[in-house]
Amino acid sequence: SGHRRVRACLETGHPVRAVVTECEDERKAYLESLAENELREDLSPYERGRKIEHGFQEKYFRFESEASRMIGVDKSDVNKLRRLGRLNPRIVAAFPSSSDLQFRHAQPLTDAVTSNPQAVLAEADRIAGLEQKPKAKEVVALLVAAAHFRALGQKRTKVLVPDSAHGTNPASAAMSGYDTVTIKSTPAG
Repeated sequence: SGHRRVRACLETGHPVRAVVTECEDERKAYLESLAENELREDLSPYERGRKIEHGFQEKYFRFESEASRMIGVDKSDVNKLRRLGRLNPRIVAAFPSSSDLQFRHAQPLTDAVTSNPQAVLAEADRIAGLEQKPKAKEVVALLVAAAHFRALGQKRTKVLVPDSAHGTNPASAAMSGYDTVTIKSTPAG
């Protein structure tokens, strides 16, 4: 616990003043650091998920209901956090920042990885190599689409964009290496 503080001190040139104590109860120390992390305002769902998943890996939690009670979050949120925390680092690298990963991304990303992990990882690697990355919701859409179309044996190079789309959508598609095709809207949509 405290590795962020040590890193911040080192990066800013402040002296590191630390108290090191022996911990006989690793689970208790983990739960204390988890409680301390939960107080952070800038803690992203991905960071929370990694920390909670670590608790399961170390067998500090046996069930999601147990984790839910101990950290005071809904059981379904524990499940989503764990899904985010288990994401392959190559997938996380496709996002502008790991802090851009949100609860709503857990299910579609998990489904995509489950259905076609190779396609998702290949697309994630491609996106991670871009100079400028698309927004998080667009990264999720690209990863999900890659899994879907590769499962069908197709490789898509074009993205259809309605003429009513916000300017960032076609720009993100083009920036991601896709050709955009604008589709004219009708009065019905």
